[in-house]
Amino acid sequence: GVLRDELGRARGASRAYDRACDALPDVVAAAVADESRARVAAERMAVLLQAGLLLRHAEPAVADAFVDARLEPRSLAYGSLADDGAVASLLDTFALD
Repeated sequence: GVLRDELGRARGASRAYDRACDALPDVVAAAVADESRARVAAERMAVLLQAGLLLRHAEPAVADAFVDARLEPRSLAYGSLADDGAVASLLDTFALD
């Protein structure tokens, strides 16, 4: 389908992205079986579409930080990025000269 094709364009760019794409059919199946899970499925699809676009078109530091913050098992809370240099790299990427 269209969604699978769009998500497939960024396959191979990130293991976390690939894992999340692989898990999506189960998330959608859960939503079909239990309507209360539909928002979770819609959220996951939206985040995967965002991640795919960033992986294909954004600076690597931006894409990596998004994937790390949104697809890895971590809090979605503001300020929850791992302290692995991602923040410094993002600041360097968008620093005004």
